[in-house]
Amino acid sequence: MEYKVLIVEDDPMVLLINQRYVNKVAGFTVVADAPTIAQAKATLTENDIDLVLIDIHLKNESGIDLLKWIRSENLKVDCIIISAVNQVQTVEIASRFGAIDYILKPFKFERFRQSLIQFKKKAALLNDPADFKQEDLDKLYWTYPSNQSLEDFPLEKGISHNTLRTILAAIHQLNAPFSVEELSDKTGISHVTVRKYIQYLYDKETLSSNTVYGDIGRPITIYEMMR
Repeated sequence: MEYKVLIVEDDPMVLLINQRYVNKVAGFTVVADAPTIAQAKATLTENDIDLVLIDIHLKNESGIDLLKWIRSENLKVDCIIISAVNQVQTVEIASRFGAIDYILKPFKFERFRQSLIQFKKKAALLNDPADFKQEDLDKLYWTYPSNQSLEDFPLEKGISHNTLRTILAAIHQLNAPFSVEELSDKTGISHVTVRKYIQYLYDKETLSSNTVYGDIGRPITIYEMMR
């Protein structure tokens, strides 16, 4: 399923960044953008939108007012706030009016990606016609560290249960962001093999990644379990 995204943002540069970020996440497409609340309302009225990314500070307007309007109209759409506003009162109001996430500017792509993936997982649960089990509701309402079992991972060619079990156990024991080198040292498994399994878990949306720079400027990719 392809989720349709509306971006409500009046800064052209920020809009461009958000568009690029959305289009980098599989399953999402930006179908419209709006610099004003009036344009956003018109788009939502005339189109089927799944997700709205809302800035708080618009020209002489507040994105919170759009969020309130969406809830008053009972629109079947989810909203994520993307803003530099970090006051407690604003965050509380956004939460009370149903924002499913609040991302502070400036932000890194990986944080943005996690937000969209979490939305996609919840949307998939709500679109399933089967009745809910408690574990389904836990996934829907709770955010907590992943405790994946091997049953969560349909294995692909070149991936073995035993090695995957070792990799997952080591990740949970580390209980902190890690590099390929650190996980290789922890497990005694070669860098090449560890890298293959990390990529597998990343593709399964179980790991997130972030690039940091060492003392001499060499980029290092750091991974951690998705929450």
